[in-house]
Amino acid sequence: MTEEEKELIKSGADAAMKPFANLLEKLFGGPVEEIGGMWTDALKIRRFKRQVRLMQRVQQIISEAGFEPKRLPDRLSIPLLNAATLEDDATLQEKWAALLANAANPRLADRISPDFVSILGQLSSRDAKFLDVLYGTARISRGGQLFSESRKLGGRLANQGISDREFTEDDLRDMFVTAGLSQTPDLKHMTFGDLDKYGDQIQEDLRTFRLTIDSLQRQLLVVETIRAGVAPLSDATPMMTTYSLSELGTAFVTACTASGGNQLK
Repeated sequence: MTEEEKELIKSGADAAMKPFANLLEKLFGGPVEEIGGMWTDALKIRRFKRQVRLMQRVQQIISEAGFEPKRLPDRLSIPLLNAATLEDDATLQEKWAALLANAANPRLADRISPDFVSILGQLSSRDAKFLDVLYGTARISRGGQLFSESRKLGGRLANQGISDREFTEDDLRDMFVTAGLSQTPDLKHMTFGDLDKYGDQIQEDLRTFRLTIDSLQRQLLVVETIRAGVAPLSDATPMMTTYSLSELGTAFVTACTASGGNQLK
């Protein structure tokens, strides 16, 4: 294609998009100088600024952890950088920086899967915040219950881990509130008074809560378990549903946490 032909195509694109100039400026944060090139200059500047902030944070994490970073394989570094520099949410930017720093840690590199890049790229800030609270509850406060029979040896649970902790939906609703993701102060013990006071807001909070759980289950980070209750077996036996972090979910959270290195030792 000649330069003249390229200019003609560009002029045609400019003319076609001109009526939308005001809308494009509102949607994409600035005047679009090169419509045919998808405003590459403005995007490059924004991505460069994010990359600088990313590297600053990665350097800080590495310095605090005290290790000499190793070279990352291209199959991990290229998609990771591409995805990280497109992210403008502060919570997720921190996750990308931690993932990159941990991947460069010689002690942890083998535990950082390339799949983590695609998983993190699919999560919203809300998903990430909730996941952190779920992980923290299972790891630090040892909340939830132990139902698993799969790791018992001689009647005792062997190698009890974070993924062995199971939580009810009410537990998860409490965590959703704790994470600051609900405008309703209590999604577990709701009264008729609450329904009168908060009305549609409760329904909206419950909807976003359910979307969060569905998203984490879709990424295989959270596992749902349905089992018979304690009543005698019959057609009317109550069923109990619990939720827990999967092994993938546990590994993912630690890989995307600045202190993940301490937890993966």
